[in-house]
Amino acid sequence: MPSSPQATPAPAPAKGAKPEQVPPAPIRFKDWASI
Repeated sequence: MPSSPQATPAPAPAKGAKPEQVPPAPIRFKDWASI
């Protein structure tokens, strides 16, 4: 039963963290390349 509730909250935060981590990743890479 713990597999069902964990699978639901896992995809929800993962989707929200993915889009937020995607923009900062390229921005940091550009800053590092600029240096």
